[in-house]
Amino acid sequence: MNRIHIFAMSSVIALALISCQPNEEQQARAYINRGTQQIDNGEWNNALTTLDSVDILFPKLVNMRREARHLKDSVAYLQAQRSLEYNDAMLNDAEQLLDSLLQAFTLEKDTAYQKYGNLILPAMRSVNNSQRSFLQAFVSEDGHPFVRSVYCGSKKLNHTNLLITANDEANTEVTAIKAPHIFEGHEYLAFENDDAMNLLTFIDNHGSDKIKVIISGEDTYSYQLTANDIKALQQTCSLAIAYNDVNTLRHNANAAQNVIAKWQQNNQ
Repeated sequence: MNRIHIFAMSSVIALALISCQPNEEQQARAYINRGTQQIDNGEWNNALTTLDSVDILFPKLVNMRREARHLKDSVAYLQAQRSLEYNDAMLNDAEQLLDSLLQAFTLEKDTAYQKYGNLILPAMRSVNNSQRSFLQAFVSEDGHPFVRSVYCGSKKLNHTNLLITANDEANTEVTAIKAPHIFEGHEYLAFENDDAMNLLTFIDNHGSDKIKVIISGEDTYSYQLTANDIKALQQTCSLAIAYNDVNTLRHNANAAQNVIAKWQQNNQ
């Protein structure tokens, strides 16, 4: 009799414990409530993590998942508003800096063949450097940096490698995929974007050092950058950085505006 009574009581307790445990809807609601509170507190990243849990843990609760996604969209909207405010505040200063740097540059453009021309300092133009080897740098109108290794010498190098050293210690090196372009006894080896920016940044950082350029292919040739060349390359580096800043801020602002417009359209 006692044994039967104990078993019956155990069953009742077990059923009571089971009935006290929250069901899936209650658990999902707890996540949503927590995510909402985190949004109100400005803890946006934590809120996104919390609301993601509703999708992951409760795949069958479609309405709950829809509610969580709507809250995540509201976080994206709030983040976009903050991003737009920041980018608008920074963009005006960045554009003013870019405009001031551009005043020293000349635009070279063949409208028949080029969509974007090249912004180059007069000291870097080929017509002003026809009888020497040097590093020529310019930035395209849409903000892409270029460095061109120009070799003028009696030997044919077919150079594809460019090594720059500072005080014969620190160095940076790039190798071209394509062979140099040869025209009227000059070799022209072009580098762009990341390779060009690495070269310009190295020169900018070591502007007070003795900088040597070593080019190699079938043979090797070296020369030292002049103070005027270093200054021109540093100016071109500054222009490339300014263009990148402006383009990045404009891109981020446009992305934020798209998120805001989508939110407003969906919540009219």
